[in-house]
Formats: sequence, C-alpha cells, structure tokens
Amino acid sequence: MSETAHDTPADISPDSSSGADLNVGAGLTARQQAIRQIHDVWNYWIIYPFGAWVPITAAFGWSVYGTKPISEAEIKREIERQAGWRQ
Repeated sequence: MSETAHDTPADISPDSSSGADLNVGAGLTARQQAIRQIHDVWNYWIIYPFGAWVPITAAFGWSVYGTKPISEAEIKREIERQAGWRQ
C-alpha cells in the first residue's frame, strides 16, 4: 500500500479501541470528531483577538477622552498661519 497523508490524528482511527464512540457524529470529518473528544481543552487562540481589542480600545479611548479641547488662542494662531499662505 502507498503511504497517504491525511489529517486524522494518530490515536484516533476507525480500528482503535479508544475510538468506540467515533460514529456518534456521523457525517463529521475525523478532525471534527477528534475535536469533539477534547472538549475540556482550553483554546488559547482567544488571547489573540482579545490582545488586539485591548490596545485598539485604549487608543480610541485616549483619542476621545485624553485630548484637551482646542483653545481660542490656538484657533487664532492657525487662522493667522493659514492667512500667511494666501498672501
């Protein structure tokens, strides 16, 4: 027989005695069935979206609440600066 590559974990096979309830999810792939059997394992990938959400939310909060209001003096200075370009 030729060696074929597949995504079935080594310990989950139709011939193994540990996979007695393998036909419970009929129609599922071997990978989905293996995932169904490891339901107590914590999925650490959730850290990545949360890790991206925290700095984005912090930056948004800083931009909204961390900036001081524009003063009247700053507005006049900008008007005078832009008026100098026109002349």
